[in-house]
Amino acid sequence: MKNKIRLILIFTIFFFSCTHRIVVNTDYSIANRLSNWSDKETIKPVLANSHIISILRSNKIVDTKHFWDSITAKGTPMFELLPDKNSLLLTFLHRDSRDDIQINFDIPSLIGDTCYGDKQLRHIENSDVWYRTYKIPKDLAASYRYLIKSKTDTKITMDLLNKHRTPLGLIVDYSYNSFDYLLDSSKVWFYDMVKIKKGTVLDFDIESKILKNSHNVKVYKPFGYNESHEYPVIVVFDQLMYVNKVPLPIILDNLIAANKIPPCVAIMIDNEPSERRSKELPLYKPFADFVATELMPWAYQQFDITKDPEKTILLGASYGGLASSFIAFSYPKVFGNVISQSGSYWRGLEGQDSDHKWLIKQYEASPKLPIRFYLDCGLQENFIVDSVNFLAAHRQMRDVLKTKGYELYYQEFQGGHELVNWRKTLPDGLIVIFDKMKK
Repeated sequence: MKNKIRLILIFTIFFFSCTHRIVVNTDYSIANRLSNWSDKETIKPVLANSHIISILRSNKIVDTKHFWDSITAKGTPMFELLPDKNSLLLTFLHRDSRDDIQINFDIPSLIGDTCYGDKQLRHIENSDVWYRTYKIPKDLAASYRYLIKSKTDTKITMDLLNKHRTPLGLIVDYSYNSFDYLLDSSKVWFYDMVKIKKGTVLDFDIESKILKNSHNVKVYKPFGYNESHEYPVIVVFDQLMYVNKVPLPIILDNLIAANKIPPCVAIMIDNEPSERRSKELPLYKPFADFVATELMPWAYQQFDITKDPEKTILLGASYGGLASSFIAFSYPKVFGNVISQSGSYWRGLEGQDSDHKWLIKQYEASPKLPIRFYLDCGLQENFIVDSVNFLAAHRQMRDVLKTKGYELYYQEFQGGHELVNWRKTLPDGLIVIFDKMKK
């Protein structure tokens, strides 16, 4: 009886502490923040022990009702803020009484990283509790889902006690849960705000003589689109990600409604399947030619958008960030702004194993061009790809641009190579780039 009362008290304290989180104050100039940066240390997750889990294990309690009631009320994963206030214990949880299964978790952002060990949940004997605990920086955010292997099959499953999903609210074959201890829905721009006026998204297929293929293109038009008005334009790569995972139309609607950016048009290019993406996005001159000399002339005829490079933006993540920087370098009279999220600046011109960091060298060797940049990258992107450190190459690109005198806005986030982080930082890039267009 005493143990049961003790557990109820602990879960009550846990629930109360997790509902009173520290809110980050962001009421200062975005431009100032993005103009003053310092390199921070990458703090990797490490295996740890949760006091709450330890009690469950030591008491060998079969009846875990109070535990699961508290977890269900708050949601998973379980967070326990540590005394230093800068780190916390993160515990992945899954409810299943079977003891003849194996449960792994999939974290896609940690490319080639072994910091999570074998990524297997542990089972508390004679219970329905599966768990694994890590000590992490409190501002770390990532996606995850579970792989449950039985004697007959392996199933991919969502963490059903976690309401945070990407794409937002959906369960599809590419869905993931996410964890983000500091997430405050009132301070981010990627949630659908029901009461605001919204733009429309149109669908087109564009034939390319240069590439000898076609690309699907979705075009976002702001609410109140007026043919007598000349709109700034954003050209976006990786359409699928930026339509429903990041998601750009919702972000634009929200920022425009809040007067953070002006009404604009966004042209979102489909780069799937992955084989075509891997060919066309990384430093591929024919694709740059297609965007500048086929896609843009078509867009000028179809929509009331500016031809002023000062008000034209290229946007992409990973290979898309690399492509944005490369196409602007190739056509600075068409594109005067780049928003690059975790750009793959490690890449060589002809492939992964040749002439690494090719584009960095081109910017370093060439005269300064009239291009404005916003770059961001994750501290957990401190991994090696084809013998090059991803984060170090990104910082090298930043330093070259700064040394050459480019107008540059930059930030690093506590996370890996994925959309859970990009959807939070993208509004900063849009706000600062559009704001500087006015100057």
